[in-house]
Amino acid sequence: MTASKSPLVPPHAELSIAEAFVLLSVEWPVKADALIAWSDSDFALAGALLMDLAFLGKVDSDLDDLIILEREPALHQEQPLALRMLGRFGRSVRLDIALNELVTRIGDLRLATLAALAGREIRLTSSSPLSWDFHQASFRGLRVRATVSLRQTLKKLVESEELPLSEQAALISLLWACDIAGPVLGGRACKTWLARNAARLEAIRRMDLVGRAVADAVAVMRRRLRTYLLDADTEKAPPSAKSKSKSPSVNYSRSKTTWEWRAFWPEGEVVELPAAWGNIGQDSDREEELLEDSYLFVRGKKDNVKIRGKGLKIKLVVEAFDDFIAFAPSAKFRFPRDMAPLARLFPRLYEVRGELRSTDELIEIMSATGYQPSVLKVSKARRVHGMTFGVQIEFARIEVDGRVFHSISMESPYLTALRILARNIPVGAGQVAGYSDFLDGIVRKQLA
Repeated sequence: MTASKSPLVPPHAELSIAEAFVLLSVEWPVKADALIAWSDSDFALAGALLMDLAFLGKVDSDLDDLIILEREPALHQEQPLALRMLGRFGRSVRLDIALNELVTRIGDLRLATLAALAGREIRLTSSSPLSWDFHQASFRGLRVRATVSLRQTLKKLVESEELPLSEQAALISLLWACDIAGPVLGGRACKTWLARNAARLEAIRRMDLVGRAVADAVAVMRRRLRTYLLDADTEKAPPSAKSKSKSPSVNYSRSKTTWEWRAFWPEGEVVELPAAWGNIGQDSDREEELLEDSYLFVRGKKDNVKIRGKGLKIKLVVEAFDDFIAFAPSAKFRFPRDMAPLARLFPRLYEVRGELRSTDELIEIMSATGYQPSVLKVSKARRVHGMTFGVQIEFARIEVDGRVFHSISMESPYLTALRILARNIPVGAGQVAGYSDFLDGIVRKQLA
């Protein structure tokens, strides 16, 4: 497929499909279920980025697979983030796998797209400080002239017999796949407009092979996730962030297996939270909690072990999946105590007989049996907020080994809800890691 150089939105400089999609999607009708709305937008933007790579000649596609044409960037050219993310695959990859890969960092990709629009003097969001180095993005609420121009261009195209550009056909295919062609182009009378132009919309979306293939894959991915979320929503879920209850820190309970996602940034690295999280800023004056914790870190173990008084507080890892870790409910271990309970966590201790009397004795025995234990003291100031679908989020300022970091931690018994919310955070130069991997990096720097 040969890339067209004609602009999507005259008289503006040429917009990418991703930029055009973000421009149009800002004014989506508000949906009752925020998780479904966010997941819809995530997969659609990932699809738009794949379409852009196709029009740039970086990838190609048939109805099932994405073929990666550019393996290395041209000299003195920066490779697009979306293409760098696909670099770990071989010559080709299934479209649904490629979409899922891009969606894992959709927060970074969306932020880059908004920045590209801002570079064209189309600013859709503003930013305000929230806590520490965390900022809250919010939509400006202004009627953007470029959005009106783009909508009118596409609407006239659908209502005429004019042959669309390949990019226009691909964008319309994406709007169709997301079930928003009617609301975006037809306005308040969207049902009537859709019925009147259904045949023309179907014809346009079939004109471009790559656009159709990507849009069809987006539609499938959306249906899969939507089915899961609707089924899960029939369960008795915790109150959403939209409810009047602000609960999480008092009422939130780790009474069952809980999934966690964490990211860390060095002090001074500004983290811009998604505009869809605008409600977080409404209680930014939530009381700050100060904590002093000593972590018993053991190389190669992901379990979370804190030294508390004359004992330990332990969260055992049940499963690790991509950037997410499932922990069992917290358990307490008080000294003196026989070795058996800890031997389930540290199997080499089965060889040791007798009773443990203190943490210091435990560390000596662990070292003797070949473990590499370390104790790291962590000072933390944090604020905790409740979000939708039983997700709790913690913003924190952490001081460890004389250095300061900022951290976001999210946890929920609902993995899918957590994945949707976490992937919208622009990680940028941060590190996505559990506490054990984060502390491992600190210890390695100490030993270097």
